[in-house]
Amino acid sequence: SGTGEVIHAAIRETTDRMAREAVFSAERERLRQILDATADVWWDCAVGGVTRFSDSAQHVLGAGESPSVEPSRLPGIHADDRARVADAWIAHLEGQVGRYECTHRLVLPSGETRWIRQRGRAVEFEAGRPTRVVGTIADVTEQQGAEERLRNAQRLEMLGLLAGGFAHDLNNYLTAIRGHAALAATEP
Repeated sequence: SGTGEVIHAAIRETTDRMAREAVFSAERERLRQILDATADVWWDCAVGGVTRFSDSAQHVLGAGESPSVEPSRLPGIHADDRARVADAWIAHLEGQVGRYECTHRLVLPSGETRWIRQRGRAVEFEAGRPTRVVGTIADVTEQQGAEERLRNAQRLEMLGLLAGGFAHDLNNYLTAIRGHAALAATEP
């Protein structure tokens, strides 16, 4: 009877483990599908070590192979954006902000410039310091272009309003001058 109970417990434990593994595997596949559907790059960074990037990194980052550096040190970060990107990374690692988030330009090896948005968050810590950060990179070039076109349209609209107001004021002054000139011309 004791041997039967041991075998029964072993079978139950194996069955439970297999059920947990099946749930875990299904969840992992679902998460992979979700990440693939976004077309964003995901990354997993061992702080001060190697960073793993998803396969989509090659397309979004325009590189022949995925980089292995921290996301804040990607090759091609525009020179004017490097300090701001590094500051955002450090601020997150030092706990000043709850999330690493930075939108910046990336110059591809082809010379094309893209706008990318990086977002991430520390998920593992040792002695209160982050040791692992995970996140995503999204190509926001089209969004950035649309926002720039909107800002330019708003500037032109303001310029038009300013010019219209100036023209109206000038016309009022000219009307007064013409009226005085006509009055002066009729006086003997």
